Amino acid sequence: MLTKTDLKAIEMVFDNRLDIKLDSKLDEKLKPIHSDIKIIKKDVKKLQKDVNGVILFADKGLLSTQKRIRNVETVLKIPSPDFI
Repeated sequence: MLTKTDLKAIEMVFDNRLDIKLDSKLDEKLKPIHSDIKIIKKDVKKLQKDVNGVILFADKGLLSTQKRIRNVETVLKIPSPDFI
């Protein structure tokens, strides 16, 4: 007859083997998802870079336009609003 110690030892062996098999299966199933996540992260970084470029371009254009408007206001002696 098996003792409590024997049963604990068997349980530990069973748990260890089960953990190893589950980890292996899980890694196998998640491999395509990890691959997709890497691609998505790469795409997000590219989008962030593109958006930052567009914002920088728009900001430079806005500053240039504001300077031109101030020059026109100065020449025409038009008071410029305080909020610009």
